[in-house]
Amino acid sequence: MISSMAPSMVGYYLSDMCLGLEESYINKRNIQEIIYCDEYNICLDYNEDIYLEILQKDMDEYETGSLW
Repeated sequence: MISSMAPSMVGYYLSDMCLGLEESYINKRNIQEIIYCDEYNICLDYNEDIYLEILQKDMDEYETGSLW
């Protein structure tokens, strides 16, 4: 679905989803698949949990929030 959307719309929806997310820890060894979208990474782990990583532009570090 993301690949059929305009990049600006993907960025808009992902940034909107970030509002109100609680910061959480993600175990990188449990990641099954990652979708890279500019400064966002959508991560799916083996438990079928979905995480949204946000690249902090000023620090080049990721902040991870759980979507579900």
